[in-house]
Amino acid sequence: MLPTLTKLSVIIPARNESGAIACTVRNLHSELEQNAIVHEILVVDDGSRDNTWKILNSVKQEIPELRPLQNEAPHGYGRAVAYGIDRIEGDAAVILMADESDDAKDVVRYWKALNRGYHC
Repeated sequence: MLPTLTKLSVIIPARNESGAIACTVRNLHSELEQNAIVHEILVVDDGSRDNTWKILNSVKQEIPELRPLQNEAPHGYGRAVAYGIDRIEGDAAVILMADESDDAKDVVRYWKALNRGYHC
C-alpha cells in the first residue's frame, strides 16, 4: 500500500522575471486548482534587480498558496532550487521555470504519476 500524497510543492527559481512571473504563478495555480491538487508555490527570488519581489508580494494577496522567498546569496539557479527545496512543506516537489516555458499541465501529470506509485 502506497502512502497518500496530500500536498505538492512547486519551486520556481526567479531572477529578474518581472515580465512573466505573475502570469506563470496565476496559470500554474489555476491549473492545480482545476485539478483539485493541494499545493504551495514557492518562488525563490534569486537576487532580482527588477520588480520581481514587489510583483510576487502583490500576487500573494490573491493567491495564498504562493510563498515568495528571497535567496540573499550566494546566487545561481541551483542554489535557488536548493533554497526552495529546503523550505517545502509538501510531500513531493517539482521545479518549474519562471518564464512559463514549462507547461503547468505537465505538473498535473507528474502529480498523478506520483500518486500511481512512481518515485520521480
